[in-house]
Amino acid sequence: MPPILQHPPPRPPPAAQEEDLSEEDGLDQAFSVGEEFDSLGFAAVGDPNGESASAYAQWFQAKASRRLHRLEVRRAKLPEGGWKSVPKKTLKTFLRKGIPPGYRSEVWWSVLGCDNVRLRSPVSYQEYLQEPVDSAISDTIERDLPRTFPNHKKPQPQIMRVSICFC
Repeated sequence: MPPILQHPPPRPPPAAQEEDLSEEDGLDQAFSVGEEFDSLGFAAVGDPNGESASAYAQWFQAKASRRLHRLEVRRAKLPEGGWKSVPKKTLKTFLRKGIPPGYRSEVWWSVLGCDNVRLRSPVSYQEYLQEPVDSAISDTIERDLPRTFPNHKKPQPQIMRVSICFC
């Protein structure tokens, strides 16, 4: 029987607002201070109350483990239709409580019916990449990526390629 959880520790307060820097200054400051970056390449903002955040994460770990277990049990029982065949109410509950990162791509791919869309699509992503792109459009995208993702260590080439395919 899982242990009975006490009330969670309080969530850490939002970080105090520092001086208003331009996007470039803020990014330069993040690099110069040596801030860490998360798995997606975004600057991890320093947490002055790191202890309370760690305490909350530790408290939540038991709940996250139970959710992961329930998701894996449900996944093992999925019919051939995948996640799309799960009753809407059940799927909604899973989505609202959060899908563990390791399963997100699988769940969303199935729920959105990406296999069917891919089969119906007359042109593949690779074919879009081969099409010529106006240099003005490419320059605009290249200029806008750092403004769109100011706390990213560097705009990823994947984002650039996807953006070009959509234009």
